[in-house]
Amino acid sequence: MMKILPTNNIIKFIFFSLLLITCFLFVISIKIYIVLFLIYFLITFFIFNFNLYQSIFLTLLISLPFERGIRGWFIEIVPIGIQWWESGYSFYFGITVKLILIILLVLLIIIQKNNSIYKNIKYKKNEIILIGFFLMSFFSLIINNNFSVAIFGFVRIFEFTSLYFIAQLLFSNIKIRKIFLYLLLIFSFTLGLVGSWQFINNQPIGLFLEDSTSFRPYGYVTTDGSPLYRVSGLYGHPTFFGSTLSLLLPISIGYLIKLYREKKLNTYFSTFVVSSFILCSLAIFATFSRSSWIACVVIIFLFSWLHKLLIFNKNRINYKLISAIFIIISLLLIFLGPLFFTRINSFNDILNIGNGWSRLNLIKISFEAIFSSPIFGIGINNFTFFMSNLDLIPEIRNFLYPVHNTFLLFFSEIGIPAGMLFVLFVFYIFKKTWNMAKKNLIDLSIWIGALTFIINSQFQTLFSLDPSIDIFMVMLAYLSVL
Repeated sequence: MMKILPTNNIIKFIFFSLLLITCFLFVISIKIYIVLFLIYFLITFFIFNFNLYQSIFLTLLISLPFERGIRGWFIEIVPIGIQWWESGYSFYFGITVKLILIILLVLLIIIQKNNSIYKNIKYKKNEIILIGFFLMSFFSLIINNNFSVAIFGFVRIFEFTSLYFIAQLLFSNIKIRKIFLYLLLIFSFTLGLVGSWQFINNQPIGLFLEDSTSFRPYGYVTTDGSPLYRVSGLYGHPTFFGSTLSLLLPISIGYLIKLYREKKLNTYFSTFVVSSFILCSLAIFATFSRSSWIACVVIIFLFSWLHKLLIFNKNRINYKLISAIFIIISLLLIFLGPLFFTRINSFNDILNIGNGWSRLNLIKISFEAIFSSPIFGIGINNFTFFMSNLDLIPEIRNFLYPVHNTFLLFFSEIGIPAGMLFVLFVFYIFKKTWNMAKKNLIDLSIWIGALTFIINSQFQTLFSLDPSIDIFMVMLAYLSVL
């Protein structure tokens, strides 16, 4: 069992990683952006003495939240029409650092012979299922008429499937697994800091890494039009940012509970964990993402059910903790209550004033797409093209987006067999690792964090527009080696 407090050497590595990731938030050019990753790799390799594979992998891990491409393009799917309701659709594709590192690691692993890294390869059911999903996606690409568009979506599928296998191999080392957990805490702190900073200032903070080219990247309002500033972090969209934050939040909660139980809350590490939890929580609130709020409710329920959130301690009620929770909730209601209830009230209008009606229509269209090409799908990234060719009323055509459900998007664009394989892959890992994960609070935190992706993906397309699926796949790889 891993110790809760890091060793001195790991503390140095945590501080170094935190410092460097913080530097990313203030870069002003692509060249500096690349140099920071190179510095991280060199120090990890030469100073902290990780081997080549581990150093590249750790550099890959810190690149996961960043979607900024070294080179990037907007790919047009449907051109804008003459009429106001003939909206077009394009998506962004970038050659990212993490894509380059994934390809590099895949090539290094393939060309090595008699290397110890192969000793960890086991042909398990979940691996075979994921390979099947990848192959079906490849067949869908090959037979697709719009190859030049589909290839960009296939690259994303290659990225997150390869990421799973790479992570599974490298996580055979318990030290790398432990560092991954600390990196998640660092992400909670840094991304939470960015979101909280934006929320307090009620404006973007001028980060180079922000997706300033996206539509209304910062000044979002609620569904019913109420003027609430919604933070979007590095991604240009509040819901995508909220999804990533909700992936990270459980790890802070898990460490916080464990530190409390072991009476180690008076350490520098505990201060860092508490800060990560507070900043991440505030940033999630400030996204005003209802799906992320739902995910947080599930997080609280699962921790309460399995660990009772420490309200009861040795069959005695912990009055100090209850008092602290009551005070915190009271303060939150005083300062943030009006904003919270404004957003909650938008649930009442979601099917008329809001975009719930439009999303339901996208779901209906997704079933048309599924039944029109059930085996290999309509083609990756071709949902809006398929939708634009249907005889739709202007009100529906004006909401020209992929279906806001990651799993339905897979079923629509790459076919029922591929979609079922991905669902089976995820379900198999969750089911297989549940009994092991719930025995250890930190492992349980990863399990719950991965579950938040499933929740958020029912309301958004968490596939090619944000890094949630990359972090999700690494979490599944972590669980698979328990």
